[in-house]
Amino acid sequence: MKSGVTLVFVLDMKNQELFRIRIGTKVLHDRLTQDEYLDKIQTVAEDFYEGNLPNGTTITTEIISQD
Repeated sequence: MKSGVTLVFVLDMKNQELFRIRIGTKVLHDRLTQDEYLDKIQTVAEDFYEGNLPNGTTITTEIISQD
């Protein structure tokens, strides 16, 4: 039973999605895990609302499938 749980975990890790945050054409953060992405995008949102980013419509997220 223990090896079955490990197998599921390994299969899940192989299909992990990574994230990229861009502001315009500039890559701000690249190849982030979901947890890292959530932390970074929170910081980007705070920077925007504090007036440190001029235009929020240029902030984009790309999902990178990792096979």
